[in-house]
Amino acid sequence: EQKKESAEKAKVAVLAEDSDVCLLAGKAEEGGVWYFDSGATSHMTNDASILEKLDGSSESTILLADGKSTKAVGMGTGRLISVDGDGIRKNVTLANVYHVPSLAGNLLSVSKIADLGFEVVFDKAGCKVLKQIPEQALLVGAKHGDSCLHLWHRRLGHRDPEAVLKIVRDGLGHGLKLDRCDVESVCGS
Repeated sequence: EQKKESAEKAKVAVLAEDSDVCLLAGKAEEGGVWYFDSGATSHMTNDASILEKLDGSSESTILLADGKSTKAVGMGTGRLISVDGDGIRKNVTLANVYHVPSLAGNLLSVSKIADLGFEVVFDKAGCKVLKQIPEQALLVGAKHGDSCLHLWHRRLGHRDPEAVLKIVRDGLGHGLKLDRCDVESVCGS
């Protein structure tokens, strides 16, 4: 239980340890409806009652999608209850939520969620926030065929590739066949 509370404080969107889905759009049960907004640079709410630690000195001008501007009269920590992918109610904590009384609803910033390492997925069923963004590949291994020059180079004790080609060209290697290989490779030996 204490580990879970620590995790909730460490991450801004919290969610089930046993589920990959953190938050589903349109399922917020408290604090009104929250809309995922890919253009929003911050989370925003029109309802001060869902904000804890509301700091009234954090006033800001918010530029809206229609080009108009409005005022944020403060910033706090937002709390809402949502339903995860398994239908389980989860507390969600959002840091740095602007209080913008003139907004018609509540906005979740897709970019802020992504900055925390979550993945926001839109599909025909709606929108989901997933716990982890798949790791980006640091290295990609290319597969060489069974008759690739690079493979025969290694099989023959790192023989010079030109020598391997000559063996095949001159018919000196019984059963040795080379296929075209599109992978450029430099031997480290």
